[in-house]
Amino acid sequence: MSAGGTTPGRLDLDLRWSLDDPDLLVGLVLVDGLDVRPSDGDLAAWFDAQVATVADPPEATRQATRQLLKRHGFKATGRNKPASEYLAEARRAGTFPRILDVVDVNNALSLETGWPMSVLDLDLCLAASPAGALEVRLGRDGESYVFNPSGHAIDLSKLLLIAAVDGPALGNPVKDAMTAKVAPGTRRIAAFLYASKKVATPDEVLAVARRFADHLGGGVARVVSSPV
Repeated sequence: MSAGGTTPGRLDLDLRWSLDDPDLLVGLVLVDGLDVRPSDGDLAAWFDAQVATVADPPEATRQATRQLLKRHGFKATGRNKPASEYLAEARRAGTFPRILDVVDVNNALSLETGWPMSVLDLDLCLAASPAGALEVRLGRDGESYVFNPSGHAIDLSKLLLIAAVDGPALGNPVKDAMTAKVAPGTRRIAAFLYASKKVATPDEVLAVARRFADHLGGGVARVVSSPV
């Protein structure tokens, strides 16, 4: 694992890499001391301004993001397209959601960059791993998880994802697992920004990760990539 940079802070995560993908950059954001709730005040105003004013990212970003998912055999089309594409469509339709503060930050920055992002409850994630660690890996044949309250599942085979070490998959660039989603009162979060080296640099990903943390009062931000 290579690091693009780290902001000061004691919060840390053992994030391992079990995937060969030289184009993938993952921005990691860790924030604690939260009390997740609906956005209000300055954060709500910033969110509304982002949704109203940011331009759509270049087409090259959309194509590079899809290629990250398709490289290993996943079909990144239809209902399996990157979450960032859903957000762009929702903005165009006037249905962009406001959910909870940390999710709103996640979605607004994803809309701006064109990079799909996951924001997960860190305590739920770590509780799922006997090793107390997470990893970047591919979904296994037959692997799936439920992603919404209605019980719908996504087939994770060959999809890049975040998983508990020796445990279940938790999030990916399309849809995150219900078992790891943040909820009102969540205290610690881990957010993952999925970007391609074809359209982004480690410094650019790190800058967005730092903005993510700053909107929530500060935290740890770093960038990881395939071991060299």
